[in-house]
Amino acid sequence: MSSLVFKTESEATLQALCRRSLNDEATGFRLLSGGMFNTTYVVDTRKNGKVVLRLGAVNRHLLMPFEQHLMEAEAEVYRKCREAGIPVQDVLALDLSRTVVDRDYMIVRYLEGIPMSEADLDPDSYQQICATIGAEVAKLHFLSAARFGRIADVLHGAGYETWREAMEGELSDWETVGVPARVLEPEDLRRVHRAFEAIGPLLDEIRTPSLVHNDLWKGNMLISKTDGTWRLLAILDADRAIYADPDLEFSGCRIIHDEPAFRAAYGRVLSQSPEARLRRGLYHLITRMWHAYVFQNEYLMDPQYRETVRIIRRQLDDLEKNLE
Repeated sequence: MSSLVFKTESEATLQALCRRSLNDEATGFRLLSGGMFNTTYVVDTRKNGKVVLRLGAVNRHLLMPFEQHLMEAEAEVYRKCREAGIPVQDVLALDLSRTVVDRDYMIVRYLEGIPMSEADLDPDSYQQICATIGAEVAKLHFLSAARFGRIADVLHGAGYETWREAMEGELSDWETVGVPARVLEPEDLRRVHRAFEAIGPLLDEIRTPSLVHNDLWKGNMLISKTDGTWRLLAILDADRAIYADPDLEFSGCRIIHDEPAFRAAYGRVLSQSPEARLRRGLYHLITRMWHAYVFQNEYLMDPQYRETVRIIRRQLDDLEKNLE
């Protein structure tokens, strides 16, 4: 584990968190593997049964601005999703006080399932799950807010009037950490600014701030098998969600949303107009810039960082060609 923001805690500390937030006693703890940002435990408790305890990142000086408020944002997304009938985790406790432990933490009810990325699905079951996800994401994108921007910002009355301002804010926030860390060369950043300036007017065409999950991959889909049929239990890890252009959802890794069953259930065909393709190109660019910073400064994954920078430069090449 090379992450600088992941840190395990003692059983005494975990016990204290359960007592504080659940008024309950823990009888067992199991660290879930694979995490590099949050630290996650399955906890057996006397009164609440199995729960999941997630602790936020340490070394918060390394975090990007929006990462400072991820758990608060996630709890708000889950609240809105539950009201809309979208399957998500049930939050039992959220503590942002950093009193018992110097980290935000959240406790959610345990669900007996596995990530879709770990399931051995036959082709029919795979497409059925993709269809279910497509229908739920359509409901998610129907949810809206008065302003664009990160969930915690909008929740507290901030955010942006326009989508162009929100995207410019994302770039500005990235620069607060990415420039001092020298994630990109100065010429790369000049090219990024030129792309934002050229595509900016097209962002003004997006008028509705839609709720976008922003991390829609198979590892964040919890599924289970009942009576021989696979079903979706919950959409997980909504902490990076944002009120945005729905097309932002489809500018990252293409694992689920390119499936025909997802598209059919989602019910909307992505526009292939030059304007829409340029917007999605810009979203892909800023998403890769977040990844580059994380790989270099939070996870110390140098090969992944260098490959992501190469992808950023190729994306800039494509955008500049399409803008000619």
